[in-house]
Amino acid sequence: MSLARADRRASLAALALVVALGGASGCTPTLSAPRGDAHLRALAQAGRAYRAGRMDEAARAYGVAARHAERRVDRDESRYRRAVALERAGHVAEAISTLDAVAAALPKSRRTARALYDASRLRIARGERASGLAGMRRVVREHPGTGLASPALRVILEDFASRHDRAAALAFVRALHREVGESELGDDLRVAEARLLLESGDRAAARAALERALEEQPYPHMQRWDDILWQLADLDEEDHDPHAAVRHLERMLSVHEHTGPPGTYTLPRMPDAALRIARLTRDALHDAPAAERAYERVIEDFPHARVRDDAMLELASLLFARDARDAACERLAVLLAEYEVGRARREGAALRAARCRAAP
Repeated sequence: MSLARADRRASLAALALVVALGGASGCTPTLSAPRGDAHLRALAQAGRAYRAGRMDEAARAYGVAARHAERRVDRDESRYRRAVALERAGHVAEAISTLDAVAAALPKSRRTARALYDASRLRIARGERASGLAGMRRVVREHPGTGLASPALRVILEDFASRHDRAAALAFVRALHREVGESELGDDLRVAEARLLLESGDRAAARAALERALEEQPYPHMQRWDDILWQLADLDEEDHDPHAAVRHLERMLSVHEHTGPPGTYTLPRMPDAALRIARLTRDALHDAPAAERAYERVIEDFPHARVRDDAMLELASLLFARDARDAACERLAVLLAEYEVGRARREGAALRAARCRAAP
């Protein structure tokens, strides 16, 4: 194998490492192949050292790769990877200064927000609370549309909570919503506002904040749309209004659609919402026929949901309660055939043995 080909193969291995590290750290890696022979050689050396756990050597090699980078994107990526290696080698101050340089470079790049967030995180970890929090505030204000804005907001609110300053936290959240509320961070801010209001005992204002969130960023633009409807249903139940709870949960399920792979219109809360409707209809509304239909919907509409076996077991129990023994036993037979393990399976087997003795 020629030296040039060996260098090329090593550089591609280093690129694969960069992609893997970017996914592990929750940030966007370089999306195109790096360029330049000198840059590629240094990048390959850095990747070998990183995989071997030689972080000082990796940091030096990433520094060389940054100096030889022909493009801004490659330089930023190499400098960011140098900071990662420096942190893991224990050189936190140097890692922070490297991240600061990436974050300050103009125009902003795909590494800007990540570098700012990581530098702020490291400052907080080593006791530089004020400067670290200032950096987190920059993340939420300057980069509200990135995936880093939500964790940065959590850090900021945790600091308010540690100081028991709920009023200041609420003022901050509302002011920030006026600045960046139309971004992806808007629903996070409304949820935080509602939580702070609930902690203050103002249930009506908390409910209003959640309802405003649904109006401001309707489905499918809101990331927390199903979570907010779930929280409103919680408030309804606490207020002894099961009809309202069911309405909020039905609103969530109204957008559920069956599609083929690879897409899906099943939001994370939907199967639990369907099961919750069935239970509310059974226990709070005392409408057994409607509850049976609600359980059937869980079973039919969410074939891969983790709560599906629970729905089967609970439907069988409901059928037994109204003396529909044959239908109940058929449901249990399906449950045992489709699920080999689990609590619902164990309880279903015991119930079938006790109530369906004539079944083979």
